[in-house]
Amino acid sequence: MAASHVYTFNVQMTCGGCSGAVSRVLTKMDGLQVKKVEWESKEVIAESETGEPSFDDVLAKIQKTGKKVNWGEDNGERRYSADEAAEPTKATQGP
Repeated sequence: MAASHVYTFNVQMTCGGCSGAVSRVLTKMDGLQVKKVEWESKEVIAESETGEPSFDDVLAKIQKTGKKVNWGEDNGERRYSADEAAEPTKATQGP
């Protein structure tokens, strides 16, 4: 049996509508229990008893709402940081 996973994310949310959008998409994910979505603290906590959906699946679902995910953890281990995420680099353009 796979171990339980607690996913914690810091998400750029500025109002109740933002937290509502994130909450709605996550509650539709099979196997995921949404524990907390709070815009004031920018905190999202969800749990998967089996590890499915995966951390990456949950991260992608949050990002599809258009909200910036600042960082994310799986069972307390940092798995994602917007500062460290690979961003496509723009070619330097001449004058």
